[in-house]
Amino acid sequence: MNLKDKIIYKLRDSVEAIRENRMLRNLKNTKFVNLVREDRKAFGVLLVIMFLGVITAGSFTGHVILTEGGVNEIKNNLSVTQATLDTCQNHLLDCNYEKTGLSNQITSLNGQVSSLNEQMVSLNSNLGSCNSEKDAYNSQFQICTSEKENVASDLDFCEEDRGLIMDDLDDCKYDYEDIFEDYEKIEENFAKDKCCPDYDYYTVTDDKNILCCYEDDGDFICGAGEETDDDDVEEVGC
Repeated sequence: MNLKDKIIYKLRDSVEAIRENRMLRNLKNTKFVNLVREDRKAFGVLLVIMFLGVITAGSFTGHVILTEGGVNEIKNNLSVTQATLDTCQNHLLDCNYEKTGLSNQITSLNGQVSSLNEQMVSLNSNLGSCNSEKDAYNSQFQICTSEKENVASDLDFCEEDRGLIMDDLDDCKYDYEDIFEDYEKIEENFAKDKCCPDYDYYTVTDDKNILCCYEDDGDFICGAGEETDDDDVEEVGC
């Protein structure tokens, strides 16, 4: 049985005792009541006195019960309750300290989250710019690829034309060689007709004019007395 039940039990006993005392008093005072029944004012005063007496007796009885039987236990329970309260207060202080630390951490984390959000916005903006540049580069790449294909196609045509031109060039070389041989023969025959038998050498000027030459102490004199290098002089072969 706990303290509360004990106190209630003792209070019930006190109330029963008070009731028994009141019944005894009623029996003892029956004659006195019959005497004063006619005087209502006196009877009312008597009832008030009896009521106050009952309350006083009950209070005194409860005080005696608590003093004798439950004060020490109440004190012990109060001591235990105070110790428990102190422990709870200490835990509350620890919790408040941890709450303050956690609040500071939350504030710091909120700042970091805000900073990360700003970085994310900046990165998203940079990503948008990069995507735009990527699209522009892809467009340029497609244009360059198309131009490359066109140039490759033109190159194929140029290779074909080059092959045809090279074939024509080879034909021109053969024609040139034939014409050059004919020209040398014409040149040599013209020099013979012009210089033989008086001159043994000739030279051809830049304007394709043939001059007759003779040798004088290792030097070659052509035309109207113009000295000429031996590399530019040919033997007539009269």
